[in-house]
Amino acid sequence: MTPEVRLIAVDMDGTLLNQHSQVSERTVRAIWEARKKGVHFAACTGRFPDDASMVMKDAGLEGAVISLNGCVIYDKPFGNVLTEHLMLPETARCAVEVLEELGEGYFIFGRNAVYARFKENRHHSETDFIDRAEIRDRVSYYYGKEACLDAVNHPLYKFYIYHTQGGHDLSVIQAALDCVPDHSLTQSNVNNIEIMPANISKGTGLHDLAVRMGIRRENILALGDQLNDLPMLAYAGISVAMGNAAQAVKDAAIHLTAANVDDGVAEAIHKFCCLS
Repeated sequence: MTPEVRLIAVDMDGTLLNQHSQVSERTVRAIWEARKKGVHFAACTGRFPDDASMVMKDAGLEGAVISLNGCVIYDKPFGNVLTEHLMLPETARCAVEVLEELGEGYFIFGRNAVYARFKENRHHSETDFIDRAEIRDRVSYYYGKEACLDAVNHPLYKFYIYHTQGGHDLSVIQAALDCVPDHSLTQSNVNNIEIMPANISKGTGLHDLAVRMGIRRENILALGDQLNDLPMLAYAGISVAMGNAAQAVKDAAIHLTAANVDDGVAEAIHKFCCLS
C-alpha cells in the first residue's frame, strides 16, 4: 500500500514545465486539488530562487522553493530564506581559474546576483523577465571576465557551465574541475555542468525542508527528469520519473509517469494523491 502523500516535490524544467516553459492548466488544477486535501507543494529546481519564484507566481502556485539544487530554500515565492549553503571562496576561485583556462562559458549565481562570462549570452531570467519589477528590483546582472573574477569576493551558490560551439567536451571540462576543492557536481541537461558547495544537492534540500515541516520521507512524492534530480528521487519515499526523463532517472525511480508535454505531473498527482 502506497503511503499517504503529505508533500509533493517537483523539478521545474522538463518536469513541471511543458515545451513552452509553462505550467499547464491541468497540472495547476491537480496541485491545487492536492493542496485542498492538505498536501504541501514545493518546487525543487536548479534555477535561482527569484527565477523559480517568478515561474510559480505566473502559474498561480504556492509552496516552498528549493532552488539552486538545494543551496537556497524560500518558504514561498519571493519569501523568506529558510536555509542557505554558500560556496567556499577557494572553491569559487579555483572554478573560475579552471574555466578561464579552458575558455568555457558559464554563469555564477550569488545572493541576488547573476554573473555571466559572456555578455552575448544573457541569462534567460533577464531576457524573459526584463520588464518585471519582481526580478529587476531584486536581482543584479554582471557580465564579462572582470565581473566573474570579482564575483569570488561575494557570497556565491552555484556555477552553471554550458557547452559552447567549438568548446571542450563536457567530459574534458568535468575532468579539469576535479582539482576544485569542496564541491558537488551534477547535470540538469546533457549540455551543461553545475557546481554547488560540497555535499549539497536537491536531496539535501528536500531533506532540509521536510525536517522543518515535520514530514517523513516516506510521505514525499518527488518527480524529476534529469541527473540533478536523482538525489531528490532517492530521498523521497515515492519517486517518479517523467516519460521524457534521462534513462538513468527512469532506472532509479520507482514509478514512471507521462512526459512533461503530456501532463505527467498531473497524472502522478492524481494517482498518488487519490484525486478524483
